[in-house]
Amino acid sequence: MFNFLLHDEIRKLPPGKYLLCFLCRGHSNHPFLDQFSDLLQKPPPMSELKLKQYFKEYWSHISVVTSEVPGLGKSEYIQSSAIKNKTRSACIHISGPMNRLLIIEELMKLCIKPYHVLHVDIGTIHDPYELDLFLFELIVLRHVSVGSTAYALECEKIFIEIANTVKDTLRNSLPVVTCFQRKRIEWDNYNDLKISSEINSPVQVVCQYLKAMDTATLDVKDLYFTGQNKASTLNAMLGDKQSSVKSDLVTALINTSREFAARSVHTCRSTQAATIVDVGSKDISEVLAERVAGMIRWEDSNHLVILFHQNFQTVSALYRNVNDVPKPIDYLFKKQGSTLVDFNKNRL
Repeated sequence: MFNFLLHDEIRKLPPGKYLLCFLCRGHSNHPFLDQFSDLLQKPPPMSELKLKQYFKEYWSHISVVTSEVPGLGKSEYIQSSAIKNKTRSACIHISGPMNRLLIIEELMKLCIKPYHVLHVDIGTIHDPYELDLFLFELIVLRHVSVGSTAYALECEKIFIEIANTVKDTLRNSLPVVTCFQRKRIEWDNYNDLKISSEINSPVQVVCQYLKAMDTATLDVKDLYFTGQNKASTLNAMLGDKQSSVKSDLVTALINTSREFAARSVHTCRSTQAATIVDVGSKDISEVLAERVAGMIRWEDSNHLVILFHQNFQTVSALYRNVNDVPKPIDYLFKKQGSTLVDFNKNRL
């Protein structure tokens, strides 16, 4: 019944300067097609080379960003391109189970306007071929729907970032998306590293502290970033006894970051390897057991972790054994009237 009503409404449309196209993926003998048999077109399959030529000619504003190895700055390249073109980047991350409704809802939350640049960040996904079709509809048709929920894309410029996987399995599973023009980022020995000139930017702050560590001046010289004597708060807490608390704090942060990064790389590689091996026959409990086995155990972790609160002037210490906490850190907390708790004595 719906097909006939749609046919009647289409026939009632007044003539005008517009184009109307219906894409039918159903059976060729569908009753709806019989109503427009005089207008029916059956285009032949398009080769990959031809598709790339069309995309390059008519969708040159779409870019697929890949890299030689992880961490070369794919997201940073997209952000820089958006800023260079005086536009604003809006990012959506897609990974895990493929859910059209969830992706459409996330797109709606972005409230994308014509001045935006859409950044589609694709991670490891369970059904990449379904995602490939979804992105084709979003980019070429500029409209996606599922059930009663629909979304129309307003912006023109789109960047698609594809995460690195073993043997590029994710990239190879997106045959249509990879036909758009591509930007491959390669390692250039830090020659293309962009560092902000703002003294209080993250890279500048880290480099200042690392330099002070190398020159052994961190505990005897204050580092100023903003305002009057901004870094002298710690000295006020310590009083005359400054010792090596600042270098101990920085060392703890470096060790935690190094441990976290190494563990993240191991987990990432394990996840990527799972995309190659057929895990469909594995029991879900076996998969979860493998993931838990890859997690770091508390007794094997760094014994001191520094936690920063929303109030940037306050920190907390997380540790296994209070006796292993460096004395300057213990002194710092005692100076503030907060004795470090012995968690071993408070076990249930």
